[in-house]
Amino acid sequence: MERHIIHLDIAAFGVAVEEVREPRLRGRPVVIGVPGAARAAVRCASIEAYRAGIRKGMPLAHARRWCRDLVVIPPNEILYRAASRSVYEVLGEFSPLVEPSSYGHLFIDITGTRRLFGEPRDVAARMRREISSRLSLRGTVGIASNKLVSRVAARIIQPDGDVCDVEHGGEAAFLAPLTVRVLPELKQDTEEVLVEELNIRLIRQLAVIPIGYLTVVFGRVAYVLHRQALGIDPTPVRPPQRRPAIVEEGFLAEDTNDDRRLLAELYAMSERAAHRLRKGGVVARRLTLTLRYADHVERVRRTRLDGRGQGSGRSRGDGRPRLDRAGFDERTTLDMYLFRHVESLFFQACDRRQRVRHLSIQLTDLIVRTRQLDLFGCTGENRAARSSGREGVQRDRELVAAIDRIREKYGGEAIRMGRVL
Repeated sequence: MERHIIHLDIAAFGVAVEEVREPRLRGRPVVIGVPGAARAAVRCASIEAYRAGIRKGMPLAHARRWCRDLVVIPPNEILYRAASRSVYEVLGEFSPLVEPSSYGHLFIDITGTRRLFGEPRDVAARMRREISSRLSLRGTVGIASNKLVSRVAARIIQPDGDVCDVEHGGEAAFLAPLTVRVLPELKQDTEEVLVEELNIRLIRQLAVIPIGYLTVVFGRVAYVLHRQALGIDPTPVRPPQRRPAIVEEGFLAEDTNDDRRLLAELYAMSERAAHRLRKGGVVARRLTLTLRYADHVERVRRTRLDGRGQGSGRSRGDGRPRLDRAGFDERTTLDMYLFRHVESLFFQACDRRQRVRHLSIQLTDLIVRTRQLDLFGCTGENRAARSSGREGVQRDRELVAAIDRIREKYGGEAIRMGRVL
């Protein structure tokens, strides 16, 4: 059965959402950024700002000098996340296979839905109408046999296009005259080698180079480049997993590679995540840390919190982590203990000199927290071995409980740890 993959691309998603909330912004050069920050960069630019020469990642001070009537709006991640979720729900009415890749970019697999909704082009047009009428957002749509080509198709018809439908079997011919910069997985350093050193500017030039020659220059990346140049992409559309998880994100006011600032932000995130664990009466057995650099490169590190992963809990006096019988370290619901794991992952992941733009921690494999008493109680020998460690944990638990009470009564900013200031 031939696959039919649709890619919806809502250009400058953050600005588009702000324009829905404030219609007076339409037709004006608008960017998303943090005004007043010393090294703030443009995170998102409207079509008008783009035509004025403003680009994503450009220093905000430079953008202001470039365009005198530029409108700068502080980022509102809660609003953008809610809008993205609304788009996802609308598209979910057409197919159960919807994969959001980022804000305003979604893949939809409509293979096998022809009897329900008609031809793929008609389905794509209907999707655009639904998004426009219900959410007042406009996007371009690419249709192809795979995710790669559909994404490129949606991109090249911006900003005034409608639907671009690439026929099955015509993927390579469609990509051939385009510049290599449209390939979505092409990293900046690889692009520089292709364009500046090898003078390969068009995809058709890349497609005819034998894979062996590419391997000499790019190593294993050569296989990905070769397949993309031919329009080959077998990856399926994967809907987001719905496993219970606790996610905390840190959106930095400005890109930085200062470890102290990054660790301060991570500690604040650990506080919020641990508070949600305690409030929900659950513990997590897996932790994931994601760093996103200013050049959009990501580093992801994971560990287990049940005593079997790297960076797991400290000893309980006899050299072993304190584990519940269900296989979790109960101390990771405390801010300072959870942060130890986060800090360990940070130093593993932060292996570049590039500035960091975004931080995220995710706690998964959540289970209900239970406390099981010892059947035979503690002997004098066991009690002596554990007492010192337990006293420290008990003090930390009482401290965290006191902080929770203060914040519940007077607000989250009433008391803060010195390291996050």
